[in-house]
Amino acid sequence: MPTVLIPDPGTGTGYTAGMQAGVLAVDVALLLPEPAEARAVAFNRALFESDPSGFLFDETHLPHLTLVQQGVRAAELQRAIRAIEAVALATRAGELEVAGIALPRHTSHLVIASAAWLTALHEALLDALGPFSADLSLESFVDGAEPAREADLEWASSYRIAASRERFNPHVTLGVGGRPDPGVRFRFTPERLALCQLGRYCTCRRLLEAWSLP
Repeated sequence: MPTVLIPDPGTGTGYTAGMQAGVLAVDVALLLPEPAEARAVAFNRALFESDPSGFLFDETHLPHLTLVQQGVRAAELQRAIRAIEAVALATRAGELEVAGIALPRHTSHLVIASAAWLTALHEALLDALGPFSADLSLESFVDGAEPAREADLEWASSYRIAASRERFNPHVTLGVGGRPDPGVRFRFTPERLALCQLGRYCTCRRLLEAWSLP
């Protein structure tokens, strides 16, 4: 499958300072199917109306469930893509349950209940991408009108230590602000695994590659 590059909103090109500097901030994530995506978009728009300092989901801000975040050297991107593809081909997606909305810090999340297949996929991707891990800088993120923050750099750089394996907390970030709501519950089955370049608020800004899951 050829790599898909969404044009940068600031430059009109498919390449960013991250590629030019040699390291990309990437996210391997599950994308949401309809109608789960529609529900996430509705929550996000309500949050943005209350606090426009956040972000809006659109074709270059993709609702997603993060499985791995790290830096990857542009020169090794195609090798990393092949490693992810091997994991994707061996994965059979199952149903996931949304178990409410949480507000752990300053952003609202859809809480995703633990699932054995999801944990196995997370760990397989961590292992597959371990050899490609590279140090990040702010230039590794999508640039343009929404530059990454130091907080974004810190989170993506520390993901393997602070948020993986036994600390893996599957969720879908909805936006800035909000309030906890344990009553939001629904189920969905992911259909696509994606490799994206990160932007401000560690959003999935640029789709680099995607795979259908059986």
